[in-house]
Amino acid sequence: MHLSLAKIEETPSLEDLESMLKQIDQRMESIQSRKKQGVLKQASSATKNKTKKGVHSDYDSMMHQIKDLNARIERVINLRSNGEVPSTESKSVLPTVNLQAVDKTDLLIPPERPDLKEQTNSLSFHLGFCLPSQSKFKDYGLEFENGHILKLQYQRKIGNLMIGGSISSKSFENEKLKTGIVGVGNIAASGEHLVLTPAFTLGWKPTINRLLYFESKASLGAAFSNHEISLLNSTLEDSSSGVYYSLSLGLGFQWLDHFHSMISYEYDGHENSGKFDHQNYHQICVSIGADY
Repeated sequence: MHLSLAKIEETPSLEDLESMLKQIDQRMESIQSRKKQGVLKQASSATKNKTKKGVHSDYDSMMHQIKDLNARIERVINLRSNGEVPSTESKSVLPTVNLQAVDKTDLLIPPERPDLKEQTNSLSFHLGFCLPSQSKFKDYGLEFENGHILKLQYQRKIGNLMIGGSISSKSFENEKLKTGIVGVGNIAASGEHLVLTPAFTLGWKPTINRLLYFESKASLGAAFSNHEISLLNSTLEDSSSGVYYSLSLGLGFQWLDHFHSMISYEYDGHENSGKFDHQNYHQICVSIGADY
């Protein structure tokens, strides 16, 4: 029985308004017909009161709509007579809800990972390859093939400062002996070198973000070496010891509270006390570690 105001709001053209008036007239005639037929007299007293109230409510609502519709018709006629075209944009009858604007770029940003719990102790295992620099055997130049390095390291964190120790082992082989003698030149050499180096470490470990961190470290310790060289079916072995030192830079990844990995570059060296001269190395290592 109710005529939706939304429909009136959405189509304010004169033709639609006139069509709505016809519909209202038909509904009015239906109500009058119901009254004449005595439908209201046949119901119970409680039903009569309720029905009369509903009919009067519908009647009052329609009268109000008719008045509003007549006012709209007059306004449309006045606009047309003045040469103005009434707006055909539909007006929303839905309640207005205040919504805060949302930046679309925020939807593309993944939720931030919760802060990792900082651990005090770290134990890591390093594996890599070393490139020994040219050294000397007695007064002759000695070149080496690339070798391997294994290292076990413990560190304790105090703020961004790292204090700890490590023990590492290197192995590499001879390549050739450079005699510098005319007519002799270089002589192919074989034999393996083993170097064991316990050391004290002091480092600095600032964080870049929640995943990445930077590590620089200096080490000082001792080197214990076993040397072997074979030339022209002759083999010479020698053992020596000396001071060990190293400097390293690394980029680390703190995946979890108790797990990290790192890739690092290290330059180190040591003295030799025997027939072999001072030895330096360039090293690239990958490490994994546990934090606790």
